[in-house]
Amino acid sequence: MAKSDHLLAILWMLQSGKKVTAQYISEQLEMNIRTVYRYIDTLSASGVPIVAEAGHHGGYSLLTQFIEVPLFFDAEEQQSLYHAALFAEEAGYYGNTALKRAISKIKQHALKPSTSAPLLDVIPYQPEMSSRAEILLREIDQAIRSRTTIHIQYCRANTEEVQSRDINPFKLTYWKHAWYVTAFCQLREEIRHFKINRINSFKLLSNQFDIPDDFDVQSSFMTDLLPNPRETQGELILSGDTSTIDSICQHWYFKHCLIEQNQNRAVFMIETSVLDEQVPSLLIAYGTSIQVVSPVEIKSKIIDRLYELIASHQ
Repeated sequence: MAKSDHLLAILWMLQSGKKVTAQYISEQLEMNIRTVYRYIDTLSASGVPIVAEAGHHGGYSLLTQFIEVPLFFDAEEQQSLYHAALFAEEAGYYGNTALKRAISKIKQHALKPSTSAPLLDVIPYQPEMSSRAEILLREIDQAIRSRTTIHIQYCRANTEEVQSRDINPFKLTYWKHAWYVTAFCQLREEIRHFKINRINSFKLLSNQFDIPDDFDVQSSFMTDLLPNPRETQGELILSGDTSTIDSICQHWYFKHCLIEQNQNRAVFMIETSVLDEQVPSLLIAYGTSIQVVSPVEIKSKIIDRLYELIASHQ
């Protein structure tokens, strides 16, 4: 363990508010007691207000005011950070190596022994991230921080066509078990969202850029996916059992189009292009649990899609 890690570990022990002896620290961190004294001196010299009390019931402690600063977290906050780290680890966070170190430190030095064992289980939905993807995400993250243009070879969806793009990366987004980079595409001269697993190669360029003042960091990704009120809308009426109707109304897209819902019926206003091209395929997944009331043309499109599926498997 590095010296900085030892110093932080000692701080975590002292922040409990109880007196901690040098012998206890020595045993917990498996180090010579003289080394503990040197680390205590180092912390004190850096401005940490450590109180040393001699005697049989003596030990080291911190001033109460220092314990309450944002560097430290109470037990509930520590448990929440630990759980959040577990979710991030299993979701495919690209800083997984550093994250594992952070989880280990929280378990070893922050959580109380009675709560150090994980009380929830996060089961990964997808395979473990490849080393190539992790390296790529790290490099793009660095390009975002340094505001440096990158050159990519990008494979378009549902084709084998690869295109060269120079992009100014603004942010990374994790959505529906996949990573995306939101960037200004110099070829299209507009903001686009590039799926990370379709980037075949990556090169950092020397050009620097500024993020536009009107770029919305928080909502830019979802804004492009959600219904556009300026587009032509069409009505979709569905009927079915209560649980299925509830499920459809909670769908990430349909819930933003919902106009009316009762126990067995729901009404949506959806962009015409989405209604014609994407909704039929989405509804197939719900099987016989729903019926299309209107428009009747959607029924024909669902049947056509099913015939296409049958033909492709024969």
